[in-house]
Amino acid sequence: MRPVALTSRGTEDSNGDFLEFFLEMMGLLSLDRSALLVVATLFGMYQFAEGGCSGRCCEGTDFTCATTDWRMDRVYGMCYCDEKCLKTKDCCFDYPTECPAQPCVVSEWSHWSGCAQPCQPSFRVRRRSVERLPQNSGQACPRLEEQAGCMEYQDHQGQFCASVQGAAFITTMEYSKGRTHDLYGAPVDAGYVSL
Repeated sequence: MRPVALTSRGTEDSNGDFLEFFLEMMGLLSLDRSALLVVATLFGMYQFAEGGCSGRCCEGTDFTCATTDWRMDRVYGMCYCDEKCLKTKDCCFDYPTECPAQPCVVSEWSHWSGCAQPCQPSFRVRRRSVERLPQNSGQACPRLEEQAGCMEYQDHQGQFCASVQGAAFITTMEYSKGRTHDLYGAPVDAGYVSL
C-alpha cells in the first residue's frame, strides 16, 4: 500500500496554495508562517507542484514520482506516475497520455552461425540485440538468441569428413536455398533431359 500523506519535498496541489492564501486573507494563518513561505519560495526551497504526470514519468516503483491531482478512479488526492500505479490503481488521470506504454524494440536476427563443431551433430546460433528497453509497463523483450540443430560435413580445413553417420536433421525449406551442390559436388537440381 502506498503512503497517502504529502511527501517531505513539499509537494502540494494548487488548491493547497489557494487555501493558504485564503486563510491568510481571512487572518487564520499566522504572519510568521506567511513570511516563512515567502522566504522559502524566494530561495527555491518550497516547490509549487503542478498536477498530473507531465514530465514526471518514472520506471518501476518510485514513491517520489507522485503529485496531488485527480486519479484515474476519479478521486482527488495523492496520485502516482510510475509503472506500478497501473497495478495499484492510483495513477494520475493523465498517466495513459503522458506516460504511454512503450514495448521493447529489438534488432533483426543476425545470420545463422556455422555449426559449433564439424563432422558431428551440433548446433548453430543466431542472435539479436535490444535497441530500446520497455517503458511504462510496455511489452517485455522477446528471446534474444535462437539455436537450431545442424551438421556440417566438412572440417575447418574444408576436407570432407571421413565416416559421417549421424542423425538426420529436418529444417525448413528456407535453409535449402543456399544448397546448390550435394556432398560430392553434383548440382542438387540438375533437372531431367527428355529425348
